[in-house]
Amino acid sequence: MRKRLMVLISAILFALAGCSGNPRSTGDGKVLLVAAAASLEPVVKHLAWTYQAEHPGVKINITSGSSGTLLRQAEEGAGFDLYLPAGEQEMQELIAKQLAAEETVTTFLGNKLVIVVPEGKRIVKDLSQLTESEYKHIGIAEPSTVPAGRYAKQVLDKANLWQQLQPKLVFGNNVRSALTYVATENAEAAFVYRSDALSEDKVHIGMEIDPSLHDPIRYPMAVLKNSKHPELARDFLKFIESPAAKDRFRQAGFLVGQ
Repeated sequence: MRKRLMVLISAILFALAGCSGNPRSTGDGKVLLVAAAASLEPVVKHLAWTYQAEHPGVKINITSGSSGTLLRQAEEGAGFDLYLPAGEQEMQELIAKQLAAEETVTTFLGNKLVIVVPEGKRIVKDLSQLTESEYKHIGIAEPSTVPAGRYAKQVLDKANLWQQLQPKLVFGNNVRSALTYVATENAEAAFVYRSDALSEDKVHIGMEIDPSLHDPIRYPMAVLKNSKHPELARDFLKFIESPAAKDRFRQAGFLVGQ
């Protein structure tokens, strides 16, 4: 029985390793530092685990958080090898400061902005409903440092609701924080990405936001110029772009091929 279990586990690991082709060993103890937007964390962690299974001796450490905070950390010499933000604005800033290897920049992921509400609550048919007394607290990521918050503010600005909703807004340090507010019933609604909404059983999508109301949601990725392991970083980035990895992103609710 134990032997059959080990064979099954080996088969699963081999299937997962199919994301980037034939297994090969590096065995040199390299540590890759990846800065990933909070919304990417679940999938990137899974891909990192798969990559490590295929590359014995390689360890991938993932720092997740708001794209703006990670950008500041990169500027201050955090030593990241890869930067995966949730907004093109942050990547352009990194490029402007000559910290990104421009030839490695790739953008193939997108997302949708949605409003989530607690499971069982009514659908939000119009943004103006958020002004009703039923919605006492509305979760939103901090617009100054989080792309999801920036997109949400753009939506509320266009709907002329930003100022009116100020007393209700509860700001999170990343988009996953805004999601948690609703999941823990500390808010009656929150602006998050579709992929975040699909990852949490205690919420459901109350409304999908018209994408014309905000900037395009895209996830640029790049190797940093000061990477200690540039070739390994490029290889992992290529792995993230593989068909199997893209399927994983698609299953998680991301838009692929943006």
